[in-house]
Amino acid sequence: MRSLLNVAIGEKIRQGDLIGKCGNSGNSSEPHLQFQVMNSSKIDECVSLKIKFSNGRSPIKGDSI
Repeated sequence: MRSLLNVAIGEKIRQGDLIGKCGNSGNSSEPHLQFQVMNSSKIDECVSLKIKFSNGRSPIKGDSI
C-alpha cells in the first residue's frame, strides 16, 4: 500500500483529524509514517518545532511510537 496524505501545506487541522495513512513508498523496507512540524514552509530556512501528543509524550528524532 502506498502512503496517502489527507492535508495540504498550510491547512489547519484539529485534534482527531486524519492527516494521512501509513504505507510503503520511497526508499523504505516497511510501512511507516514520517512527519515533521516546522515554523516555515521554506525547507532551507525552517526550524523543527517540538510536539506533544495527548498522552503527554514528546517524541524526539528517531523515536518509534
